[in-house]
Amino acid sequence: MLVCGEDEFAVKQRAKQIYQEWTKELGGMDHEILDASVSHSGEALKVLARLREALQTLPFFGTAKVIWLKDCNFLGDERAATAQAVTESLVELAQELKDFTWENVRLLISAGKVDKRKVFHKTLDKTGTVESLAGCSADDRDWADQAEAWGRTA
Repeated sequence: MLVCGEDEFAVKQRAKQIYQEWTKELGGMDHEILDASVSHSGEALKVLARLREALQTLPFFGTAKVIWLKDCNFLGDERAATAQAVTESLVELAQELKDFTWENVRLLISAGKVDKRKVFHKTLDKTGTVESLAGCSADDRDWADQAEAWGRTA
């Protein structure tokens, strides 16, 4: 599952909620949180390698496990995301996720802006679930109405 969007706070809250629901539902202790907030392509490649390792490590005692790739910032148009090695690694990972046996593993990815044109996003959209949380803008009529209402009650 991918939770992404411009509303960073809402993305973090929703991802945390899903992670807590899944770990409670599945029980056990075999859950992993991988910090995916990187500053350059080398770190992004290391995070992707750790994700692959986590996916291949079977949970102990036959239980299921949850892997959360948290605060991923290399799925959009950031500098780390545009590096050729990262792009290629994400394409390879997308193929691995298609072929993966999801019997005892759940994957949660939380990210800010995501490039929907890239293979990785398209794969997650087809094989999993994508929740996109948009931020409020000045043109958002509901937001403007709420602000006006708050102003009247103050």
